[in-house]
Amino acid sequence: MYDVWQRPHPNLLSVGEIVGHVAYGEATWLLPARVGGATVSSVFIDQKFRYYLRQIADPVTLDMGAKAVAAEISRVHEEIRASILVLDPKLEDSFPGDTTISWGDRIKYMIFHVGYHTGQIYSVRHIFGHKTEDN
Repeated sequence: MYDVWQRPHPNLLSVGEIVGHVAYGEATWLLPARVGGATVSSVFIDQKFRYYLRQIADPVTLDMGAKAVAAEISRVHEEIRASILVLDPKLEDSFPGDTTISWGDRIKYMIFHVGYHTGQIYSVRHIFGHKTEDN
């Protein structure tokens, strides 16, 4: 996909920016530094991917094609997953440093978050005329 960092409209994020936001969200919501000292390093773990309102005025373009972007989000996700498995939290356990939310609630939110932004990625691809697999 040649359009990975191209925005379909000035008020819409590119596929790369959306993927960066998803990685940033997983890393900061599931592995803040206070959780067992686990961290993940990535070009996506950067404040510039934090939230749409911050991103929209400052477009991000990285020197990565679609395959590299896909590989990086997969690597980040797997590192986070492995770190959580080592911690072995119970879904009902309070998330460290936050007694108002459980591990289960954090994970449920991230499932929603990834699904929501995956839909955005498909919409951007459709705007560019890409043929996507049937989902």
